[in-house]
Amino acid sequence: MSKTETKSLPGAVAPSGKHNFDEVLQLTIRETLTGVFGNRSARTIIRTMERVHSLRLEDVPEKGQMFNSALEEILGTGHQIIEDLILENFSIKLGQKFEYIENYAFADYINNMKGSK
Repeated sequence: MSKTETKSLPGAVAPSGKHNFDEVLQLTIRETLTGVFGNRSARTIIRTMERVHSLRLEDVPEKGQMFNSALEEILGTGHQIIEDLILENFSIKLGQKFEYIENYAFADYINNMKGSK
């Protein structure tokens, strides 16, 4: 395997055809929020992002910093744990290994993943 190839991990969803990168990210955010908070609370968090922060899930790939700020405002300091879970789950779906990078924000990770898909 060359340096540029990525070994596919179990549970990976190729972001092509039916599922593109943005759709897989949106799905991962929904699944992670639902898994942590339950369906009702996850819907409330997503609605709050839409109504209070004017941020739809469809916009997250291009507005990662805004997603970070909205999640922090809604969840407080616990937002970082949720973001990390989203990023870990998303990495698995992309068949990539998630690695923590010091001083990286949510948007930085998403941009890196998008560039290496």
